[in-house]
Amino acid sequence: MKKYLLAMLAALLPATLHAQCQGTDLRSLYPPAEVAALRASLNELPYAEGIAYEATRGDTRVFLFGTVHLHDVAIPELVHSRLETADMLLVEITPLEQEGISTFLRTPSNIMRNPDEPGLAEVLGEELWPLYRDHTTTVGLPESIAERLQSWFALTLIGLPVCEIRGQAQTPTLDNRIIAAAQTAGVPVSGLETAFDGFAPLRDTPEEDRTELLREAVRDLANAESAIVTAKLLWQEEQTQFLINLDQLENDSNPMMDGVREGLLEDRNRAWLPRILLAADYADDIMVAVGAGHLGGEQGLLVLLEERGFAITRLNPF
Repeated sequence: MKKYLLAMLAALLPATLHAQCQGTDLRSLYPPAEVAALRASLNELPYAEGIAYEATRGDTRVFLFGTVHLHDVAIPELVHSRLETADMLLVEITPLEQEGISTFLRTPSNIMRNPDEPGLAEVLGEELWPLYRDHTTTVGLPESIAERLQSWFALTLIGLPVCEIRGQAQTPTLDNRIIAAAQTAGVPVSGLETAFDGFAPLRDTPEEDRTELLREAVRDLANAESAIVTAKLLWQEEQTQFLINLDQLENDSNPMMDGVREGLLEDRNRAWLPRILLAADYADDIMVAVGAGHLGGEQGLLVLLEERGFAITRLNPF
């Protein structure tokens, strides 16, 4: 069973899609030596740890803060203090874009399977269909609709457990609370992408691969709350590369998951960079608040900025 998959989805899926969850740290299910070895291996990557950095070039200062797309984590005081001086906040998607995607998702033709396609009851089979049906019913989706969803959208629904969905109905995600704090402080907020850009890696994945990912995620529903607990702990420990590479604990070499991860992280990082650089041309003090997995790694935002002449300094967020 791919115990790591839902934790990775919680970290990788855009912030648009996400009662405190109870569960077990998934790392405890593996031998400590294997966990330590993976951490040591990942720490060889550039900027493998850390959720707060400053990038400077000349008089320009860019504060990068790595978020986790969950509702029950507080905004660090460092973020509040940096918002007091920021000229601009860049986020993955703005509230206006979030409203647009909500409208898009309420249009059946955008998320429903074609009439001639088999439904998810047939696709998932007798073993997995009841698990998927029970999850979607619990979050308020009628069975008749859940059965006809396109696999990419079904996967986003499976990516969060009921506890987190209910929590977000009461308390906005960390990303959205940072946006609200910026608006209260009078700081302009701009998006690095449209909401459709964030969905593209899943929508553009071949249907066969999307279906296999959905099957794996449904099999993993029993670990859904533990996945959220693990994602939150890894974020608090600033182990960002560990979080997005949990699959390596099972010694998996999965080109399909590697492709999705590249689309959700590396491709988006490269697409965001010109917008960050453009903002740096017009503002001296910029804050960038995006999912923590986007910061480190060989194609992370920090390396991309460093390649363009920025000096990078890690900060203590807590």
